[in-house]
Amino acid sequence: MSNRNKIINVISAVLTISLGVTLFVFGAGAYSLTGAKDILLALLLFAAGVVVWYFVHNAAHELIHALFCSLSGGKVTAISFDFIAFYFQKGEKKVRFDFRNVYGGWTQFVVKRPEKAHVTLYFSLLGGLVGTIFTAAVLGAIYADTPCYFTHFFVLSGLLPVLYSFAINFLCDYPTSDGRKLPFGDKGLGNFAEDCMRLETERYLTDGKSAAEAYPVLMAERFYGYKKIGVYDYLAALEKGNVFVAEGLLTELEKNEKYADNGVIDLLCEKFFIACVKGDKESVEKLLPDAKERFYGEDVFALRVHAAYRAYTGEAEWAALLRESYFKECGRINVEGLKKTCRKIGENYLITPKKPV
Repeated sequence: MSNRNKIINVISAVLTISLGVTLFVFGAGAYSLTGAKDILLALLLFAAGVVVWYFVHNAAHELIHALFCSLSGGKVTAISFDFIAFYFQKGEKKVRFDFRNVYGGWTQFVVKRPEKAHVTLYFSLLGGLVGTIFTAAVLGAIYADTPCYFTHFFVLSGLLPVLYSFAINFLCDYPTSDGRKLPFGDKGLGNFAEDCMRLETERYLTDGKSAAEAYPVLMAERFYGYKKIGVYDYLAALEKGNVFVAEGLLTELEKNEKYADNGVIDLLCEKFFIACVKGDKESVEKLLPDAKERFYGEDVFALRVHAAYRAYTGEAEWAALLRESYFKECGRINVEGLKKTCRKIGENYLITPKKPV
């Protein structure tokens, strides 16, 4: 975490706690709370308001993200309200519960028109800001219309998570924060341009182009000079069989904190995969303790890494079973272009391993 983010977090936390104490003390005086029972009930109501409005804000933030995205040329493929995620792919609707996501939600989408990727992204980001402002306005309207004991302790307390979430989303410079992507200033424009290029690439992948074919030409022209190495560049290099090029790209990705949790590949596992493919004993032994905790999974990327490792150790039967599972999982990938890329990578390194080039 950068020093700037640490400072904003501390200031936001202090201001939020201070506001909470002020609201509670003011309410305790206004409604003559003197007994321990009265104060305890008010505290419980206040705490319940913080929790409830945290989830309400998160839902409003993500829903209006999705609404603005849809109205500006995007197709929402997944949306999560904290630990409840909804997926919309090929006419299927799936619901998953993941309590690791309780800290926040997210919205995933693809653009319908690659030449308008910048418009869709801009309005989607704007939608998140509108969702936050809308929630704060609702809280204010409810209290203004019905100022009483209940609304003071249950409704006004909702301002605390809304204001803190606003600070985290729009004032901090986290890799995936909305504020970081808004095109204000050269740094913001650079992050915005980078995401626009990713969205154009994902549109082409959805249309059936592989990673090696899905270069973001339109957004690269619009935001000339802002092109950065992305995860699809790395996958394209593996698709082409260029292990050393892929390794160099992976090193570049590690330098950009945005890709630490990129939602596509696990950087550490990919480093381990490269080490196995190259037969780099020193790197394999160094990375194995951490990688081992991650490649025992059933997703297509974990299976590829695990299969490469078992091939490296000479466990042929195990490697063969993992290879079979890998190609079955490739067939379940909904994005046609990514399916092609994953199959080609498997053919390159799991079926007939190439000499690294």
